[in-house]
Amino acid sequence: MTSITKNIRNWLIFILILFFTWFLWRSVTGYAGLVPWCNIKIHGDILRGNESTIKRAIASLRKTDKPVYKNLCANIDHIYERYCLGSDWNLTSPLVWMEKPGCYVKGTHAIYITPRKQSSYSQIIDLSKDLKIFSGHAKEFWDGN
Repeated sequence: MTSITKNIRNWLIFILILFFTWFLWRSVTGYAGLVPWCNIKIHGDILRGNESTIKRAIASLRKTDKPVYKNLCANIDHIYERYCLGSDWNLTSPLVWMEKPGCYVKGTHAIYITPRKQSSYSQIIDLSKDLKIFSGHAKEFWDGN
């Protein structure tokens, strides 16, 4: 190999490492819309719910309302497909609210969504609106407002 081909090869390796580092940084920090990475664990209800509806609602937020999507990813770690609890079950006996579409329990990074079997377009839109509201409550709590 000549010295020119070695230099070109070294520059190509350098550029690939630089690109990989840039891509890794952007995906980990969630800075870019290039990688729609969001680390939310969905705890679905197999018998009464439909986990794919929650995933579709999150995808809908990612496409239509990026600030809300980033807020959801920053403040929510878990989405439980269960009925709302009036209090933390570890502290007191819980009150269960079955008529609500879901809730955010203050002091946690979790949202409870009422189980829904349907996965129609209107259900997805309603769920994305609920996620927007509940992630807003989480942001208010963690920002101290």
